[in-house]
Amino acid sequence: MQAVLRFGGFVVEKAIYYRNSEFWSQEEIPETADLEPIFRFAIVENPNDYHEANIVLGVQIGEESSLIPFRVELVIRGYFQLDESVDKDLAKKMYAQNAIAILFPYLRSLVTDLTARSNHAPILLPTLNIIKVAEQYFSKHDQTEFDTSFQSLTD
Repeated sequence: MQAVLRFGGFVVEKAIYYRNSEFWSQEEIPETADLEPIFRFAIVENPNDYHEANIVLGVQIGEESSLIPFRVELVIRGYFQLDESVDKDLAKKMYAQNAIAILFPYLRSLVTDLTARSNHAPILLPTLNIIKVAEQYFSKHDQTEFDTSFQSLTD
């Protein structure tokens, strides 16, 4: 039996670690420093066949400020295919829920790996409520920060 949703792998589109050379110690981190991760994602369907899509998932930790020790930005693109029996409405839900749930652990691991190689404790991203993320996507979604052109696995 073949899976309804197939994962074809992922690529890292962006990986930035910026160390703030003006930051000296953990004691200097002010209470107002915002190290909460900001997550973004985009569903990019193949314009000729909605059964193929890219999921672009990104995270930003920290802002351009001298008040924090570092800034991290990571963006990954996952390649997904759906069984031909899946209709368009179900496809959107499967991409927003299942595909993101498949891709998120890779992003989480990359953030930990990248920050573990620095001079501070590694960052462990919190788990996500993927259903809530999907609901937010359907209520409003901003895909302008990503390259939202469809890419096939053979590109």
